[in-house]
Amino acid sequence: MLAGSIWRFWWTRGQIDEAAHWYERAFSVGGDVSETARARGIFGLAHVSEARGDVERTRAQFDEAAGLLRGIGETRWLVLALTHLSRTYVETGDRETAERIQLEALALAEESGDRRGGAIVKGNLADLLVAVGDDQQASGLLQEALAAHRALGDVYGMANCLVDLAALALRGGVLETARTSVRESLELSMSIGDTLTLSSALPFAAAVVLARGDVHVAVRLCAADEWLVATYGIALGPGETELFDATVRSAHEVLGDDFAAAWAAGGDLDVEGAVQLALTHLD
Repeated sequence: MLAGSIWRFWWTRGQIDEAAHWYERAFSVGGDVSETARARGIFGLAHVSEARGDVERTRAQFDEAAGLLRGIGETRWLVLALTHLSRTYVETGDRETAERIQLEALALAEESGDRRGGAIVKGNLADLLVAVGDDQQASGLLQEALAAHRALGDVYGMANCLVDLAALALRGGVLETARTSVRESLELSMSIGDTLTLSSALPFAAAVVLARGDVHVAVRLCAADEWLVATYGIALGPGETELFDATVRSAHEVLGDDFAAAWAAGGDLDVEGAVQLALTHLD
């Protein structure tokens, strides 16, 4: 049963390979376990695949977990399995299936009074709306999700909603909102040692810093994030990757021959140093 929950310990610390090792061991010695234990274990393992960016394996594992959870009536866990399963369809462009699954998850959360589950689903539904260009409705859902996470004291949920709100603000050219959102996200993620969310937030911090004219700092933040992603085996999402690449290209055009030195300086930063650099220049 523990295997279903312990994934977050490794997830937040970015220890993806370590998580995979222990899940493999758990399944190898699991033997004749209950359907509940198996469902939760597969649910945890699916998060490992998700962090690695293995879409097909993630989909298969969340789908299997959802089937088991549905069979035993574990609604709260089923909501989470479905909302993560939906995200795999977004990544392969099947938005119709993704939306259908998310709406099922939201209905289950609301019927069962699961406020946290509902907030997570709303945040993921916002990603769907962003993909089709409906930024206004996406922003409304993210604000609802953020308010729910704040009321529940869910730091992880707040940090992730704030990254998404920063992304929307950047798309809309509202730099001040992007700045305050990504800054708070970094502070919250750092407070709980959430390496995974930090790796997603740093590209947005770099883009904001670049837009404010701090080109050298933007390059250093991108270099630090590349080191972070490579070191921990994390896969950035399509949005973060696109923004990261655009920031690097723009900075390279501005700095020319000075780019390499700035990049090298960023590569020497650890996670804490990178976050502190970002916070200082987001003030």
